[in-house]
Amino acid sequence: ADQVSSSDRTPSAGDLLGWAAFGEARYGDVNSAAKYAKASNEIHPNAMADIAAGIISMQAGDRIEAMRHYAAAVKMKPDLAEAWNRLGTTLLVEEKFREALPVLEQAVKLSPRDGAMHVDLAECLAKMLRGKLAAAQFKEAVRLEPDNIGFLSQYATAAAITAQSETDYQEAEQVLK
Repeated sequence: ADQVSSSDRTPSAGDLLGWAAFGEARYGDVNSAAKYAKASNEIHPNAMADIAAGIISMQAGDRIEAMRHYAAAVKMKPDLAEAWNRLGTTLLVEEKFREALPVLEQAVKLSPRDGAMHVDLAECLAKMLRGKLAAAQFKEAVRLEPDNIGFLSQYATAAAITAQSETDYQEAEQVLK
């Protein structure tokens, strides 16, 4: 819900094709995604089509091309958290932590109720050896999605690693119960 801004306008054919491209790239057929993305961008440049093209590029192992698409989506629609997050996580995979950090922070700022975005930011902070800040982001992800076992495990690990007192250890232990 944080991803889509409300508007009184009816989505254009280009917008719908962009969303179809994104859905196919994320959950379906890459060839269909590429076809929808191309058709969408022929009507008008579209952030979702660029994100879909970025996902396709990532699946093909071309991170540079993926980042180009994600950056284009950010430029086109700067309030779209998904674009920021995908750009940030690709920078993270490229081990460009200093570049990834402000990008992932922006994604969280735009979509503060998305636990996965907090986890991506936490992973970047952990890679930068900012353990307490990473643990705080993992903790927020768990608060948002308490039934997500992956988030819970990541938070407990980060909390245990950064614990400096008995109280810190007890808090990490409570998460595991």
